[in-house]
Amino acid sequence: MEGEVVMNSILLPRCKRKNCNGTPIIFAWVISWAFLACSFTARAEAPSNSLRDSASNYLFSPEPLGVPVKNPLTGWRGKRGPEDGNPPGIKGKGVFTVDGKYETLKKWYIGWNEIENQECDGVEKIHAFLNQEWKELPAQNTKAIPRIVLIDNVGAYAPKDLPPFLAKKENYRNSPWYSRPEVKARLERLIYRLGVIWDNDPRVAWVEMGVQGKYAEQWDLDQMPEFAFWLSDQFKKNFKNKKVLIRSVGVPGWGKDTWDSVKIANDYPFGFYEDSFGKPSYECEKEAIEKLDCGNRWKTAVIGGETGVTRLEKSPFPLVDREATITNQLSGAGLQYLADWTREVHASFLGWDLSFPIPCDHPGTIALRRTLGYHFVITRYQQSREVKPGGILDLSFAVKNTGSAPFYYRWPVEVSLVNEASREKAFSKRLDGVDIRQWLPGEDWNSKSQEYSKSAPEILVKASIPLPQSLKPGIYVVTLAILDPEGGNLPCVRFEIKNYWQGGLHPMGRLGVSAENKNPAVDPGSFYTDPVDPKVQYELPAH
Repeated sequence: MEGEVVMNSILLPRCKRKNCNGTPIIFAWVISWAFLACSFTARAEAPSNSLRDSASNYLFSPEPLGVPVKNPLTGWRGKRGPEDGNPPGIKGKGVFTVDGKYETLKKWYIGWNEIENQECDGVEKIHAFLNQEWKELPAQNTKAIPRIVLIDNVGAYAPKDLPPFLAKKENYRNSPWYSRPEVKARLERLIYRLGVIWDNDPRVAWVEMGVQGKYAEQWDLDQMPEFAFWLSDQFKKNFKNKKVLIRSVGVPGWGKDTWDSVKIANDYPFGFYEDSFGKPSYECEKEAIEKLDCGNRWKTAVIGGETGVTRLEKSPFPLVDREATITNQLSGAGLQYLADWTREVHASFLGWDLSFPIPCDHPGTIALRRTLGYHFVITRYQQSREVKPGGILDLSFAVKNTGSAPFYYRWPVEVSLVNEASREKAFSKRLDGVDIRQWLPGEDWNSKSQEYSKSAPEILVKASIPLPQSLKPGIYVVTLAILDPEGGNLPCVRFEIKNYWQGGLHPMGRLGVSAENKNPAVDPGSFYTDPVDPKVQYELPAH
């Protein structure tokens, strides 16, 4: 059939798109199948049409939960660092929470001298600092977004055996200090060490490059092109797994005729943390982000930032007026403007630049939480009703990402057979052919119609799973889960459907193993429908 690729009797649509200059490009996807475990297909058309209920199969449409759940790597993020006089140095130990009930991300300002204050300091000092500071994160299913800081409003945080880094404007903007050989040598060692420690640390969400500028916001980094490219090279070289974010895309005409940060944004696969997210005068920055990689950068790179009343430029309210600030930003035109930004650039997270928290259940907070990041909804599900020990469990489900951004890491989907009474697993199998990074949201946001011009595709997942001969006869519940592979392979991501058991499993259907199964539906009275599950957590690997 023209325009489609036939693989193992399954039709996949051929992907057609244009290069930036309008030249058509045609890709034929090659998929490596692990048919013993499962088969996986992705279709742009509605795959649920291929699912059928029958005497041998159970088919149903799960009821959506209707509210965004607390999930990792998305949503509002808090921070630890220079808020209310708490610098990232030894004096500041406070953690600033934005949306505490749902929060699973915290930006962590780390002063360089906190983890290395002299050349003889080893990696054990870094481990000790992180283990103390991040000790509560696994139990909260929360991850850090670390950024190395050299200066803030309070002081400077360079190691004591390096040349003095004074807390003056001329020393943190376009300063020759960064390019001194002894400074670059130590920075190179530091970034290498952080790559070794952070690149597979389950407590790290992604890494903000930082280092230069006040609060490491990379102010005037464009005026230090040699150092800027050198720093980018260090992070690209040392972080192969975790995503790296830079401060700005850079737009020609901002202060300088040429922005080297534009070239960095184009030449390096980085994401962005825009510290003036939603600021009207930064529309050109938003447009620059949208154009990167022919408009496809968001598919592989994390985008987010920081917002607040000082960012919107439209608020007449002083910072001390908490209620007026929240009303201005989280309702009406202010809320709509910010929500459109998140949809347009496919943002995964937002921070808050003010010194008071946002009410977790404020309608505006919930509305923005709906737009940020990924939101996976299973629209239809089908499975075998009965099998024999050693037989094949066939299942299929259609999933749709109703959010704004992808999930950026390859976390596995697991199918399990669970004892309905004890909820103990009798059998489990990962669907190795499934890549949740490809569960993409819609594209080309239309602020007038409030929908994506290109709707999010439904992704059809099909699995044929051989069951062990030793499986005892009886009734089991088939469950789905998305596991954190770095965090002990525990279930840490929820689908936004009502079929959910507290602790991370989604009970989808009852299965008879050499047993009659007259009622394949799971008892809805067993479902846990609170959007926040305090029992979901990950573990640190044993060292």
